[in-house]
Amino acid sequence: AEDCEEIVEEKVKVHAIKLNKYDKAIEAQGNDEDWIAFCKLCVRQPEEWFDRLHPTSLTTLYKACEEVNKNGFFAYVEERIKKKMRSIDGWSPELIQKLEVIGRSALQRESQK
Repeated sequence: AEDCEEIVEEKVKVHAIKLNKYDKAIEAQGNDEDWIAFCKLCVRQPEEWFDRLHPTSLTTLYKACEEVNKNGFFAYVEERIKKKMRSIDGWSPELIQKLEVIGRSALQRESQK
């Protein structure tokens, strides 16, 4: 019917985020955890592909992106947070807020395991 959306299943390759994209990933994670922006860095699909993505698929995709990047990007962020916490005085409030959000997200993932 015209009012129904066709659901198509497809396999997607999830990549580890490249080092030169870590700043964009940090921004996506710190921006109220922008799942779509983060997933775009991992799956390398065109914008139109994300326009067709089913909402429940986004949750599955985001979890896969987290899993693939846990020992790379998320480990890097965790170490960066630890190091920066020792010298927090020189930080901008915006950076502190972004890193806190990412840190809380990482802790939540760990506690859910």
